[in-house]
Amino acid sequence: MAEKIESLRVVWSERAVTDLLRILDYIAQDHPASAEKLYHVLKKQCQDLCYFPLQGRLIPELKDLGVSLYRELVVEIYRVVYRVDKNSLLILLILDSRRDLESILFDLMIDR
Repeated sequence: MAEKIESLRVVWSERAVTDLLRILDYIAQDHPASAEKLYHVLKKQCQDLCYFPLQGRLIPELKDLGVSLYRELVVEIYRVVYRVDKNSLLILLILDSRRDLESILFDLMIDR
């Protein structure tokens, strides 16, 4: 069972908000009700992380490289990537699990 620790404040990065809006906009083109449902599911699951921040798994691609700072929560087909800090839980990005996370992270590093 996931360990419950002191409640943290959930903070969404600008990138995560943009990811969420793009995903919802894409789905809403053909299925507005599905987009709305996904929005509520994702928001609730992310908010619940403040009570059980270690519930998400270490990201396998990063764990293999010895990086254990980032975790992910899989919601339907989406990977919610986050980091737990002392007083907050930062939602970093949301991506379709069929996409290559290593390429996305590489692109993010190049854009800096």
